[in-house]
Amino acid sequence: MDEDIRTEEFAQAFRQAAEQLNHLSAQQRADLRGLFGEYAHDFKHTLGLVMGANSVLQRDDAVIEAQGDMLEIIEDAAKRLDASFSLFVQHLANQITLDE
Repeated sequence: MDEDIRTEEFAQAFRQAAEQLNHLSAQQRADLRGLFGEYAHDFKHTLGLVMGANSVLQRDDAVIEAQGDMLEIIEDAAKRLDASFSLFVQHLANQITLDE
């Protein structure tokens, strides 16, 4: 399937979720928005570690010793990203009931 189509499908799903969340009280919305913001910040930080370590490894003048450190950073960050996705699936996606 075309990546642009999938992206739009995901975007639409997130908009629908937000529409539902907007029916909550102002305090509940503020609390959730704050938590989502923290989650997104942590996610982006972890992704930044992966990208930064990868950038170091791509340099021609990278020291062999630094490569081991960078690979460890990439592995740890990738594990955290995997755990973040698992958290999303288990505690959001899988918690949406299909029963009426």
